[in-house]
Amino acid sequence: MNFKALAATAAALFSLGGAQAAVTTINFDDLAAPCLFSGQAPLTNQYAALGVTFQAVNGPEMEVLNQCGGFGFNAHSGTDFLAYNTAVTGSQFDAIITATLGSASIWAASNQGGTATLQAFDALNNLVDSDSLALSSSWQQLSISGNDIAYLRLVSTASQFGAFDDLQFDPAAIPEPATLALVGMALLGIRASRRRSAT
Repeated sequence: MNFKALAATAAALFSLGGAQAAVTTINFDDLAAPCLFSGQAPLTNQYAALGVTFQAVNGPEMEVLNQCGGFGFNAHSGTDFLAYNTAVTGSQFDAIITATLGSASIWAASNQGGTATLQAFDALNNLVDSDSLALSSSWQQLSISGNDIAYLRLVSTASQFGAFDDLQFDPAAIPEPATLALVGMALLGIRASRRRSAT
């Protein structure tokens, strides 16, 4: 991972509290969703109560939109989905979803070609699992699983815009305090390394 992604991970690290929860699906239909990107705020911590936060990296912010925006496909379920528009920044879409997980899946679609990849990393930024597919206007599912997943990374190379829908995840057991301390030290090391490289 590059320094931008590491910095985003450090900034967005989120640990779940309480007992292990059941499998959860976020279908993005519970947020007020306009048809156009200009009418929506970026998705960040709107689902923090479920143990999930979102942060864009190396590209445009993610927004929840209604399918009425003329994407060339409807939502996978309901009427809303998580959308991105690379034409805004001229960069590929690249996002961090922070949560403590045992497994996760999400559906992807775009009529702009390209690929979508879902990667899972542990708290020390080691790749745990990865799944990729060629994008089309038909929804397809990306799935990952593994131990001690701390965050997910979504990367899409669609030439302009696309969408993700129905994020499903199975929360993992809560890390021990010693593990969280190691994670904190690792992220501080990443921050210090970035500072040195900037001078």
